[in-house]
Amino acid sequence: MIDVPASVAATPLLARQNVNTRTSPKFIARPASVHDAKALAALKTALSVETEHMVFDVADPHALLKRCNSELQASKLGEQGIFVVETRKHIVGYIDVRRVTVEGAYEFASFNLAIRPQYWGNGLGAQLISLAEKWAKGRQLRFLMFLVAIRNHRARALYDRLGYSICDIVRVDDNNAIAADEAYIMGRMILEADCSAPPESGADHDVGSGLC
Repeated sequence: MIDVPASVAATPLLARQNVNTRTSPKFIARPASVHDAKALAALKTALSVETEHMVFDVADPHALLKRCNSELQASKLGEQGIFVVETRKHIVGYIDVRRVTVEGAYEFASFNLAIRPQYWGNGLGAQLISLAEKWAKGRQLRFLMFLVAIRNHRARALYDRLGYSICDIVRVDDNNAIAADEAYIMGRMILEADCSAPPESGADHDVGSGLC
């Protein structure tokens, strides 16, 4: 992947702009499309080398591209949300948000977020999280929760600024099952419960009270 300096401004993309798009003079954050599969695979390959706290299985480029295609198809169908942030020529970060169901308890949204290090400090993480929150709210998901490595102080600071708090600490394996590390479970309520609505049959309306 050829790097584009952060000082290069993005070309006008306003024709594609909608309520799910965030723009700045240098970058645009938007929903990913099925046409982004190769670019998303290239991004994950770059991130596997550049980022310490994100681990991607990129050993088989064909399998990686196939996974990206499958995920983007799921996003197209609304089963998960994938949003990317790009410069004029390249995708430099993404967020993948999806519904998570804990059997017999509740549904919430969780995400993975990664941005190439040379583009940190431009507010791109906050833009992508805003799009992920909108996706979750649109599906009436009250909580947005995720894992962040304890040693990832920069990400933790971002989530603190956006109102997320620590719910728990867990021991997790990385994607290659080679090592384990401690991580925070962080989250916050993004959609207030509608207390005026009648309870559904068999529903537990206090299932989320102990999350954070």
